[in-house]
Amino acid sequence: MKKIDKKHSKLASKLASYSAATGAFLAVGTVAQGQVVYTDETPDIYMTGIGPNYHGIDMNTDMTDEFTINQSINFSSYVYTTYSGSVYTSSWTYSYVGISKVNPTDGMMGEYSYKANGLDSGSVVDAADGFILENYSYNIGSNSWGNFEGQGDKYVGVKFDISGETHYGWILINVDSYNSGVTIKGYGYESQAGVGIHAGDTVGVYTDDIIISNITATTADADFFPSATGTTYYVVQPQTDVMPTPAEVVSGTGSTGATVAASGNKAVVAGVDDVFNMTGLTHSTAYAMYVVIVDAAGITSLVDSVPFTTLLNVGLSDNGIENIKVFPVPASDQLTLELNSSGIIVIRDLSGREMYRSEKEAGRSIIDISAFASGTYIIEQQTDDTVSKIKFIKQ
Repeated sequence: MKKIDKKHSKLASKLASYSAATGAFLAVGTVAQGQVVYTDETPDIYMTGIGPNYHGIDMNTDMTDEFTINQSINFSSYVYTTYSGSVYTSSWTYSYVGISKVNPTDGMMGEYSYKANGLDSGSVVDAADGFILENYSYNIGSNSWGNFEGQGDKYVGVKFDISGETHYGWILINVDSYNSGVTIKGYGYESQAGVGIHAGDTVGVYTDDIIISNITATTADADFFPSATGTTYYVVQPQTDVMPTPAEVVSGTGSTGATVAASGNKAVVAGVDDVFNMTGLTHSTAYAMYVVIVDAAGITSLVDSVPFTTLLNVGLSDNGIENIKVFPVPASDQLTLELNSSGIIVIRDLSGREMYRSEKEAGRSIIDISAFASGTYIIEQQTDDTVSKIKFIKQ
């Protein structure tokens, strides 16, 4: 059995690509919120024979099975005598495959009691579906119930409880013809409570690798990676405002009482990086960008967030060459600055982390950078009405 936490991430390569951009101020998003936890049964579990045979499904590896797949072949016969005195023997074979659950609040997708539905790949499993909750063994492959027998790979849609919250998932099985055996191939669930899942999905619906770059006093760009095809929505509001719900992000209104500085949406394609260009921001303001993706089937992710702060004022020199000179380049232990005016000097790494801050007068200054790791850094000079920035390399 192999447990897989599967999430696409190109964050390192993105940051590397931004390092080539002079004065690229960055804000990096949190880890993706929606994520499927997938268990691949390797090798597949196969049950056949008279039985009964059982295999437990521990969806979230907490040492407690949430569901049990069972299989058996039953032989029955009886002898009866007719009115004329003739004696006959009748016999038959009854093959059965079923699924049962442990907790009363858990359930399997089904049309009515005793019948779990066989789902195709991509089918939606979420709160809008019907789940059978009785504490019985539900038929998924008997002679007269279910739609699994002889149909190839099919999925059982399930819901189960983790710490009082509902999670949705799927179990992949293949029931032989005549229900003579069953193969259990794997299962997965959405790690975020209340978020739906597609049968067979091992990734999830989320927006990943959000990087806010090109931050100025009034604008910023947000580069992101959608895990699914659909529509991505965002709102930007002050960090002091309450975090919006997914519905408030989709509507563009933001949380109740919030001051929305920017909002928008766009159609996206799974696995294709995209960018939001945010304008109309206020200088020197600590914002948070909130992002939600709704896939083509209507599954809505949770809210992902990225904090960032706009620059000091609208007077911005893109490279700082006119106001700041640095040498040597590359530098090793000491960096020499020549400033045209006094101001606050801030040095940041490419993730936006502040490494140094000090007020400097116009003229020449020396900064000790011996403790800095090798790499590319941004020097920012803040004056009363401008922000200038320039890049240097520490070797």
